[in-house]
Amino acid sequence: MAEEKQLMTFAVGEQMNLMALLKSVTVRVAKNGKQYLDLTFEDRSGEITGKFWDASDDDVKRYQAGRVVRLTGKRETYQGSPQVKFKFATGQRR
Repeated sequence: MAEEKQLMTFAVGEQMNLMALLKSVTVRVAKNGKQYLDLTFEDRSGEITGKFWDASDDDVKRYQAGRVVRLTGKRETYQGSPQVKFKFATGQRR
């Protein structure tokens, strides 16, 4: 069985589907007054950030640092840094 790709091995524009540690989660408020989550995902290859816009209170409870999650999204670059535009991250507490 082939080993799953790592975070930093995906090319810009490539769809991602892998397991990663949700290293940090920060709740922030956007200019429009809605809360969002600033997330950092990590695996052996490095770290990548992502934003979860218009996060509900349930989303804040769901996305907790220290969980290993199945991350599905697209690798992008924002201001020269790698970022993931994610669709879904699910998993269980580590």
